[in-house]
Amino acid sequence: MKETIYSDLETAPVMKINKLTLKFSGELAPLEGSFQKSFYLASLPHIRIAMILGAVFYSSFGILDAILMPEQKYATWFIRYAVVCPMIFLTFLTTFFKSFEKYMQPVLAGALIVCGGGIIYMIIIAPPPVNYSYYAGVLLVFMWGYTFMRVFFLWASFAGWVQVLLYEAAAIWINPTPLATLINNNFFFISANFIGMLACYSIEYHARRDFYMSHLLEREREKVHRNNMELEWRINERTAALIESNNSLEQDILERKRAEAALHDSEERFRLLAENARDTIWTMDMDLRYTYMSPYVKQILDYTPEEYVEIPLNEVMTPPSLEACLQLFAEEVEVEKSGQKDLLRSRTLEVEHISRDGGKVWVEIKMTFVRDSEGQAVGILGYTRNIAERKRAETEKIHLEEQLQQAQKLESIGTLAGGIAHDFNNLLMGIQGYASLMLLDIDSSHPHYEQLKRIEDQVRSGADLTKQLLGFARGGRYEVKPTNINDIIRKASSMFGRAKKEIAMHQRLGDGLWTINVDRGQMEQVFMNLFVNAWQAMPGGGEIYLETENFTMDDDRAPAYAVTPGQYIKISMTDTGTGMDEKTRERIFDPFFTTKEMGRGTGLGLATVYGIIKGHGGMINVYSEPGHGTTFTIYLPASEREVVKEQTATGIIVRGNESILLVDDEETVMEVNKELLESMGYRVYATKSGQEAIAVYMEKQKEIDLVILDMIMPGISGGETFDRLREIAPGIKVLLSSGYSINGEAQEILDRGCNGFIQKPFQLSELSIKVRKML
Repeated sequence: MKETIYSDLETAPVMKINKLTLKFSGELAPLEGSFQKSFYLASLPHIRIAMILGAVFYSSFGILDAILMPEQKYATWFIRYAVVCPMIFLTFLTTFFKSFEKYMQPVLAGALIVCGGGIIYMIIIAPPPVNYSYYAGVLLVFMWGYTFMRVFFLWASFAGWVQVLLYEAAAIWINPTPLATLINNNFFFISANFIGMLACYSIEYHARRDFYMSHLLEREREKVHRNNMELEWRINERTAALIESNNSLEQDILERKRAEAALHDSEERFRLLAENARDTIWTMDMDLRYTYMSPYVKQILDYTPEEYVEIPLNEVMTPPSLEACLQLFAEEVEVEKSGQKDLLRSRTLEVEHISRDGGKVWVEIKMTFVRDSEGQAVGILGYTRNIAERKRAETEKIHLEEQLQQAQKLESIGTLAGGIAHDFNNLLMGIQGYASLMLLDIDSSHPHYEQLKRIEDQVRSGADLTKQLLGFARGGRYEVKPTNINDIIRKASSMFGRAKKEIAMHQRLGDGLWTINVDRGQMEQVFMNLFVNAWQAMPGGGEIYLETENFTMDDDRAPAYAVTPGQYIKISMTDTGTGMDEKTRERIFDPFFTTKEMGRGTGLGLATVYGIIKGHGGMINVYSEPGHGTTFTIYLPASEREVVKEQTATGIIVRGNESILLVDDEETVMEVNKELLESMGYRVYATKSGQEAIAVYMEKQKEIDLVILDMIMPGISGGETFDRLREIAPGIKVLLSSGYSINGEAQEILDRGCNGFIQKPFQLSELSIKVRKML
């Protein structure tokens, strides 16, 4: 059967519907179910919005109730808010149930009747003449129901006439309305109902018309598709016959096409490879002239391929790189002439190119000869790879290795310096001790008194030197206390300023600085060393600027500063001196490195500063340029502890009569300390090892009131001796004595419960106060 395709939808069959119900009829009756399904899905969002708006407007007219009939407002509000609005809300909820599709029309019609009935009830209870105007609310319900709620014509008309009848009953029999008003209201009321019916009829009719036209279009598309399939089958059939008749002709030219295709594919693959590679691919003739350059050269050197092939090699390569390339080419030519060549060999070379802007770019070139059918070299094929990042990484690696070697060197020298300082402090302890004993036996008028006092001064100078050595070894913190760094800076700068009046000191010290845990004496030494270094760089006088502030080191910046993230105090010191070059700046913290003439410096000043800052868990860096001064920046970790006020020693010798166990492997130190303690009235049991001390204590523990224990001893160390003594007597009082500083092993022993620490060499008054305080 031949199908008809309508070229103009106006000529399509007339839509057959029941003029009253608007339902599809005749052969279109089966479309009714599909239409209702489509209408339901399209209308559902619209219905929900219409319900929400209807509830909003219906409830908002309660304001009118309160104005027009305040005495009846609670009755009208009951209708609005307790009956109609909840009914609309429940109807809105039913739209989310699957069964709503089946009962949508009667449910919506019922909702319209309830809404209109609510207003008619208000007309009944409202006093004249207010009730005459309330019929307008029913008109709004008509508009809402006929146009917005998507109710079918029959159901909407049913709901509309029910409301008309309810109004007539209310206006005539229940709450009689004057005849003139009734006729006027009915005229508008019934006219509005008819207009609403007409609008609803039109809306549904056009909805059905649109659905029907869509149905016709879909059917026409199916017809076109079937005709296209039939046409395609006929074309294929005829094409197959044509192909069969041309097979013999195609066979004749097939081989030629294959050869051409293979050549084209090969050329296309090379082109795609060259143009999309992340390296520059190029070819040269044997006269070293470029014959091809891939586009990636633009990314590396900022030249287009056309520009680059015209530029002489000496303008795009640095002289050393060009010389290396020419030498390599000459070597390869000689290999070619020798007859002992590897046809597949290649050479790789790192060279430095010159980009368009004059910058230097490191690249890696890999080259091999292009050969003819007889294996003779006729050109060069190569690729150039940008290795700038790799070069930077290699340079950074070398820099980091140098930094590591420098740190290891400083660590090794620091360990050596710490050992020397320990032994030297023991020697000084003997000298100091015997000098103190001799001073006890003579008065100030004795001719030897001044010489002995000078010996003590020299001992103190030697102790200051060992403090610098221990400070450089990052092990020289003697007594760490919570401190406000501003106090130390003010004290040190005041002392230095009085001595060097040609130097102007400027301070900008931050308010509310966090506390830091530092050895105050060492921090004073840090600033005095930095001041002296700045003074020596300003022979004609100058200025020093000091600044402090709180600083938070985040996770991103901490690795670059070689510290852990957290809160720090930042201290900056800038001078207006001669500055220094990069070579000097790199070695400025090396021990015994100095730019000063013989006799003007030991080379330990800044090395000691570096060691002290590192020993306190901080870091220091320096920035300087020749002729532009120098800036040192220090970062010290903050503490949450409160500042402890500094106390000044009195110099008074405090005596006692208790028994003390003295332990020291250095015989001279042990003997002089024994005499010092006995001179103060104490009974002393002197031992030279940890084993001997434990044996004596087990025998006389009831008599011994205090143990003075050396930390570094052969055999059983001071730490192990302390642990064994504590096992014997948990309440024993132990004063730790050492030529090393308090941090490191000494701090570990103190953390285990040791009662105190005294640094060798010490004076008699210092020892007497420390012992008396512990007893």
